[in-house]
Amino acid sequence: MYLLQLAGREDIPLIGGAKGPLSGEITAYYPEIHGPEGLGPIRPPDTIVGKLLNFDQVFEIIDRYKGDLTIVEVGRATSLAITFILGEEQLSKINELLIR
Repeated sequence: MYLLQLAGREDIPLIGGAKGPLSGEITAYYPEIHGPEGLGPIRPPDTIVGKLLNFDQVFEIIDRYKGDLTIVEVGRATSLAITFILGEEQLSKINELLIR
């Protein structure tokens, strides 16, 4: 939310992702590398507020913007895998998919 605010793009919806991998294995987290917020040395102010959508709303967004939608996956690819599993036919409506 903070990065979208800095970019002046608070119109872009944020969707909550998976808490862990599909394998169920606990993954290591290194705050000394990724920072406490996952943004390296960037510390967002505590005053940042915004709306984090539930994951299932990804399909509503795909339907709303079909053919004119870019999905940017910036977290674990688990959320993207779940999207493929639950709605493979929906993915043909996406214009572009970017994976960090």
